Amino acid sequence: MDMRWGDAPAESQESLVRAFLDDISDLGYAAFDAFCIDPDTVLSPVREGNWAVASYDLGIVRDYMTDGVAAICPALAEAGRSLRPYDYVALLESQADNASARWQRRLLRLFGVNHAWLVPMSSLRFIKGVTVYMTGRGETAAQRFLATRDEIHLKAIHFFEALEATGPTIPEDMAGLLEGVGPLTNREAECLGWAAQGKTNCDIAAILGISENTVRYHFKNVLAKLGARTRVQAVALFRSPRVPGNNGPGGGPAGEV
Repeated sequence: MDMRWGDAPAESQESLVRAFLDDISDLGYAAFDAFCIDPDTVLSPVREGNWAVASYDLGIVRDYMTDGVAAICPALAEAGRSLRPYDYVALLESQADNASARWQRRLLRLFGVNHAWLVPMSSLRFIKGVTVYMTGRGETAAQRFLATRDEIHLKAIHFFEALEATGPTIPEDMAGLLEGVGPLTNREAECLGWAAQGKTNCDIAAILGISENTVRYHFKNVLAKLGARTRVQAVALFRSPRVPGNNGPGGGPAGEV
């Protein structure tokens, strides 16, 4: 097996990326990404310890992060609990009711990706993994995809270990795009939690001892932070356990308005 991207102990990140892409290209794959993220910071990813490296421009997933759909990503949830590579495209197709899965599937179709393995390497704190993408169609591509699973698994493990040793971060241009994405405050989470219970602004104001104008102000911030267009969409995102500040009603100190 060709381990050329892992031969030198102190290779640069750029050389590792080039060599791994060459390596998986020999197996019929067109692109990859590698990532490490604390699930509690999905909506505010520019944090120490989080990083992403890809053979493509990460700017294409900017809306995925800022629109809030990353918080309900089934692929991240699966990567956090799986030990073996899984069929990323098949997982997305099985989650047709999930907004994040639909967003990702549309993007993959746009680039002609029909097969992909996600190789999870998560730890107790971080969700980690490598995803490799194949663009071929038909029975030949499907057979090659299945036949290369174990080899991709081994190559991805060695690549990830070598890459992590270089101290990767979120690329500066991508980090700049994400700076405005922040977590909910305790008060914002409380308001949204009560909305998820069917409470009106008037109800929430009475429960929390604040004015209706203040409730509306908190919801304005919530919609902006979650990238939601409506309160219904914000509630759907909030129900994901990966939304920072999601303690639900009574789930912690209220904090200052």
